[in-house]
Amino acid sequence: GSELYFNQFTTDSWTQFWHTDGTSEGTQMIIQAKAESLTELNGALFFVARNQLWQTDGTAAETIAVSSLGTPVFGPHIAKFGGSLFLSNFNIIDSGGIWSFDGTTEGSKVLETLTTELKLYSPQEFASIDDTLFMSIFSPATGVEFYKKKGAVETTSLVKDILPGNAGSRPRNLTNLQW
Repeated sequence: GSELYFNQFTTDSWTQFWHTDGTSEGTQMIIQAKAESLTELNGALFFVARNQLWQTDGTAAETIAVSSLGTPVFGPHIAKFGGSLFLSNFNIIDSGGIWSFDGTTEGSKVLETLTTELKLYSPQEFASIDDTLFMSIFSPATGVEFYKKKGAVETTSLVKDILPGNAGSRPRNLTNLQW
């Protein structure tokens, strides 16, 4: 059936993450935290809260932290791509790498460290078409522009410098529509 997930703010300034099936009995709090970047993978819902990647089946009892993301500066941004989640979390530890996560604790790995390899920073705004992951990335030379990563192995590359120079065009709300 259909399910709905939402954040709710309490009168004592706490944020809670909730699940509902549309009935009073089926509406319950999952975790006392603000959930962000909600993404489904293999029938489970993944989200970010408290600087960790979490997995839930919609119940508090089956909600677990599966990976630490360090202390974020920007992000995280998550997209389903192939049979994995791709994550970006610009933080003190990896300064903007692209991570792949297959749904298991052992399946979390850095695919590409953008800062050391390509001098790119803070990938965000993920969307995918077939075997290509698109995103907005900052470069000192171009500002925030439109990049792609084809498959899990190929290096991230610039699609187009839409606004030439270092101001950047800041592509936002990348969306894959299938008609």
